[in-house]
Amino acid sequence: FRGVAGLEKLRGPLAATVGSLVLMSVSSHKEYRFLLPFLPLGILQSGIGLERAESACSRRCDRRSSSQSTSLKKELKQTTSERSIAARHSLACSVFLPQILAAVFFALVHQRGPEAVMAHLRRNPPGTSGAFFLTACHSTPVHSFLHR
Repeated sequence: FRGVAGLEKLRGPLAATVGSLVLMSVSSHKEYRFLLPFLPLGILQSGIGLERAESACSRRCDRRSSSQSTSLKKELKQTTSERSIAARHSLACSVFLPQILAAVFFALVHQRGPEAVMAHLRRNPPGTSGAFFLTACHSTPVHSFLHR
């Protein structure tokens, strides 16, 4: 938290958040809604990390330009700003590209199985024998798919 004003006060809540998440990970009953109270502090920590990464990119570009001789500095001023912009673009791509890939995967592939099973059960009801699921109750959309 060095260099970021006022964040020393958040050390305790962030440590408590990490401890709570570790304890919840050990629990046998897991639901996504249990994580919602911890999102604001996680988002704050992500913002701090992004700000530090961006300032490190800027310092790296400035360091390269300051090591050059003074006669080349004027020529390299535009090159340095282009490097800084390129570094920021690469940082943005390294942050957002994995998130976009994960969003596509989770939206199109991850929950395909339970929905395909429910579509099959709607077309071919099991009758009196029923259907037995070995998943958590909230993992399979039974009522929303079968009772249409």
